[in-house]
Amino acid sequence: MSSISRPALSDGVIRLRAEHADDAAAHAATFADPEFLRFSDWHPLLHGEIVERIHGYEVQREEGVGIAFAITAAVDGSVLGEITVNGIDKSRSVASIDYWLTPDARGRGASTRAVRLVAAWALGNLGLERLEITCGPDNVASRRVAERTGFRFEGRLRSHIPFKGHRRDSLLFSLIRQDLAAG
Repeated sequence: MSSISRPALSDGVIRLRAEHADDAAAHAATFADPEFLRFSDWHPLLHGEIVERIHGYEVQREEGVGIAFAITAAVDGSVLGEITVNGIDKSRSVASIDYWLTPDARGRGASTRAVRLVAAWALGNLGLERLEITCGPDNVASRRVAERTGFRFEGRLRSHIPFKGHRRDSLLFSLIRQDLAAG
């Protein structure tokens, strides 16, 4: 696979840029937040582990299988969260989108803006045909982001993933290239 070029994506309110080690503090604060932990089985990570995780996304970008962006405020550059396009399968022309926000950034539309930017880029410039978002059935905020950005609910994946010592169902949403043209 070939490396994915990192685009400059912004809507004037948020900007998506490459993540770097200086973002680790925002990651650590979010990964320790009770609301984040409610919907994630990630555990708070040490600074070095977070930097390693950020580097891992850069390796995925170089291998052409994923890309991560820091979601930042366009005005001051403060880190608001992260959005990734991962599991890129060029043979099937499909990938998944994941995102999280820092506690202070929630409820202001940053995830919705980031998903719109990334989806348009991935279905356009990256040439994918289908994007997927999954979330736990009780993650109302994530479900609303998927719906507001035009992703269509496809169903419930029963016993979909290991989660906190058991298995969790997931809700599946998709956006295909034709949805963008119609919207």
